[in-house]
Amino acid sequence: YIDLKEYENAESDYQYFIQKDPDSALLRYRLAEIYRAQGKVEKALSIFKEALNSHADPAKPLKQIAEIYAEKGEFKEAIRLCDEQEKKHPDNLQIPLIKVAVFMQERNYGMAEKVLAALISEHPKSFEPFMALADLHMNRQDARQDYGAALKMYQKALEIDPGNIEARMKMAFIYKSLQDDEKAADSYRALLKVNDSYAPALNDLAYLYTEMGQDLDEALELAKKAQQLIPGSPEIADTLGWIYLKKGSLLMADKYLKEAIREKPGEPLFHYHSGLVLYQEKNFKGAAAAFKESMRLGLDKEELTSAKNLLAKMKAPDPIQEDMIQDLENAMENKDYSLALKLAKKARQQMPEDSEIADKLGYIYLKMDSLLLAKSNLDDAVKMMPGNPVFRYHLGLVLYQGNDFAGARNELQKAIKMGLDEKKASEARELLRKSQKKES
Repeated sequence: YIDLKEYENAESDYQYFIQKDPDSALLRYRLAEIYRAQGKVEKALSIFKEALNSHADPAKPLKQIAEIYAEKGEFKEAIRLCDEQEKKHPDNLQIPLIKVAVFMQERNYGMAEKVLAALISEHPKSFEPFMALADLHMNRQDARQDYGAALKMYQKALEIDPGNIEARMKMAFIYKSLQDDEKAADSYRALLKVNDSYAPALNDLAYLYTEMGQDLDEALELAKKAQQLIPGSPEIADTLGWIYLKKGSLLMADKYLKEAIREKPGEPLFHYHSGLVLYQEKNFKGAAAAFKESMRLGLDKEELTSAKNLLAKMKAPDPIQEDMIQDLENAMENKDYSLALKLAKKARQQMPEDSEIADKLGYIYLKMDSLLLAKSNLDDAVKMMPGNPVFRYHLGLVLYQGNDFAGARNELQKAIKMGLDEKKASEARELLRKSQKKES
């Protein structure tokens, strides 16, 4: 009931349990958690205060009370209560750490740092004060925010507790924020050596590899493993969609991004990625709608710039380029490869990042028996869109013509596996048969 946010039903059940066992501190504590989730703060506060004297670990109700007071802006009362409980339970490390959290929320960073310095001195073998000090350096909202100092503290925590997953994840976050992707990847890889089934790290590393434009096959394996561990995660579905988009498998990308948006419609990045798929499919109306929705939901950073640029490009397409591409397609359809070559070379100069133009130019060179130039352009097309089966097929044709039968088989097999249409797939299978016969 709590997971479904059906708090009234959960409350009813707990009330029933409490009637059966009225002295259970745990049941009353759980009931107070439900009251807090419902917004019945005073009811919750009353029970949490009672639990301070009856709960096996007083830090748990204290944390709830301190958070409620901090949310209400009553920081002094939260600190007073922490001091009171610290005197009663001087050996409970969690109580001063709760006080640090209150100081952090109050933005009283000086007092937070002072308490943590004392805790580190008193508990040199505990990783928790180092983690809290690292969080302070990383999250403080003033000019003294210091990622370098945070990294040092997380490293100290790891020296005490090498298996600390939270420290590795936060270090990876900092490295990504500093745009040091290699060190971020190192942090994820180190974490996965400790626990190779930690889905958030698997997913984040897969996404990072995709952003870096490398190891897309490994990224896909990591994301698939993460999905097996957390099947319904919209974040993992988005990562899978993003990988398939980068690999050029638009159908698979669309499938996973729709799933991500269905599960979490308020996430702007998912709509942005969906817009990129629609843009690649030349569905400009759908792409524009997706980009606008992502911006409405709060898209930021470089993705916002990209969405704005693509929207502007769709609003004002270059008519000269559009006419040139149409003329190129007509020339290729009519097998006028001399004209097609002239148009494709011009288009490639104007649109060097367009993978389809690179593929067309490579295919024209193939038809004109310029195998070296054909391979150069088709290599570029495959690098830009490694999951496009047609590009792989054309590259396989070039390699076959150049008697590189092993290379041709590799590309043709990939093209078939990636979903080459049946006519081309049949031709590819025939070439595979011929290449094996010629080699033998």
